[in-house]
Amino acid sequence: MINKAGLMDHFALLTPQQFVDPEYFNAERFPLLLYLGGEAYYRSVNREGDGDEAIRRFLEQGGTMLVLPGGPFPFYYDQNGDHVNSAASFGLPIAGGWEEPPQGLKLTFHLNPDQEIVRSVPEEFPFPKEGDLRWRPMRGEMARGRYTPILTLKDESGKAYGDGAGMVQMDGARIFYVWHTLLAMPEVGREIVPDVIRYALQTALPPLPKIICYYTHVPIDVDGKLNEEAWKTAPDIPLRYACINRTGAPPQRTSFKVRWDEENLYVAYIVEDDNPWATMRKRDDHLWEEEVVELFVDQDSDGVGYREFEVNPLNTQVDLDIQPEKSEEERLAWDAQGWRSKVTRTKEGWVVEMAIPLAAFEGAPNLPPKAGDRWKVNFYRIDRPQGAETKPEAIQFSAWSFVRRTYHEPDRFGYMVFASDPFDEDFLLHREGEPPAEPWIVQAGEWRVENGTLVGVNGGTDGWVPRGIYLPLDLDDYAVEIKFKVEGRGSDWRDGPWFGVRCSDGSGYYVEFTDRSAQLHKSVNGISTDDSTVLAEKPHELGDGWQFLSIRVKGNRIEVDIQRTRLFE
Repeated sequence: MINKAGLMDHFALLTPQQFVDPEYFNAERFPLLLYLGGEAYYRSVNREGDGDEAIRRFLEQGGTMLVLPGGPFPFYYDQNGDHVNSAASFGLPIAGGWEEPPQGLKLTFHLNPDQEIVRSVPEEFPFPKEGDLRWRPMRGEMARGRYTPILTLKDESGKAYGDGAGMVQMDGARIFYVWHTLLAMPEVGREIVPDVIRYALQTALPPLPKIICYYTHVPIDVDGKLNEEAWKTAPDIPLRYACINRTGAPPQRTSFKVRWDEENLYVAYIVEDDNPWATMRKRDDHLWEEEVVELFVDQDSDGVGYREFEVNPLNTQVDLDIQPEKSEEERLAWDAQGWRSKVTRTKEGWVVEMAIPLAAFEGAPNLPPKAGDRWKVNFYRIDRPQGAETKPEAIQFSAWSFVRRTYHEPDRFGYMVFASDPFDEDFLLHREGEPPAEPWIVQAGEWRVENGTLVGVNGGTDGWVPRGIYLPLDLDDYAVEIKFKVEGRGSDWRDGPWFGVRCSDGSGYYVEFTDRSAQLHKSVNGISTDDSTVLAEKPHELGDGWQFLSIRVKGNRIEVDIQRTRLFE
């Protein structure tokens, strides 16, 4: 069907490992996910339920899933053939039906005239008389979001038996479903698949973005200079979308950075502006009527109420508690006590630095947050040419997460994930007894946090292919220091801990400690050196206590020290 639609060159088949890797499989890279299997799917790959997590994460990011199954009940069995029936957990309302159609009924599919998804099939056509007739319909009354029926099965009295095709919209995510036997009917399947894919592509919005907000052990001085180490290591995130009255990229660049500690959420804006201006100097003035940067925070992610923070080039502030039942006066009456900001002018434009007390975000799941907590947020800028500020066509609106008509679209807010400091990780902010939260990614093995220590069992490295747990940091030249100890080994002499640098997609360099020696290996696309081709090796036995490992990479040089003594160079 995909080939007949002329779309094969635009699709990629994911391996199980790619499917559960959030750095590889995400809505940013693959905005459409096609389920083309039968009733079984990869529910678990590296660990229990990581396949389910991959699907939920994809939908949370605003992805679109097209369920075009080869069997009657998608997501019914896991990879081992065990019954799991997971469709509803993803928001796909499949239920009821029959093994064989009831006798004596004249059943007919009816195309919903109020939908625009499918247009190429007949308005009515009969239920098939041959093939797999096990009926597994969508049920709109069970949908968690907005539901659109496409093809409804009815008898001659008009009684409905569910939908053979439909769409569910949940926040930014969408799920399309077509009953498997409809796909097998030549006159229907060859028309409905291109229609559904075409509609999904033409109406897709950009996926909901995600940022990692890293913890800082050192409080930030709000002086508008952004010269602290915390800012130097924070990613610089652009406002990617011109919106509301135009499309494409914003004509003038705006970016932001975020950090947090036990007391504050820190936010910085770097604004390119050839003519920064403002006249409003009073707290809670309508700053959005001039030039301004804005932050919206939905700390409980309910998609209803949220907090709004704005700062103009004069460092004037306005903060609002946006609740549907509140008037504008009531919204403006709320103040974030202790909110600090500072604006500095630069030759490129202006810089805003702010510290918002976490106490301003009551209703959040945890205050202070825990590593892995997620809030819905969006970042904006309004750029109004001075002298033409009242002309709508002259105003330039910019957003981090794309919005359609207004900044006040909480369903289009992206995600801010609170994380520990990856450059000074002590594991104290993670949930006890669980794997460490983002940005840590588990590829293989069992990992949990215990009393500020990361404990790993059976890292899953058979041979010399680098796997286990890793931080997806985009670094080239750096040094890493690790305190570790070995509490038990397997039966093979090669069993032992390994530590990788510059690792990505099965490639990288890594140090392995066997029970005989320390070895330095290299892997390229999953093909690695081994005992006979090791890059370097030195006899070494780890002691029983804590070990201190240091690895430095710069250019084509690697230096490895253990217990302050050089191993390799």
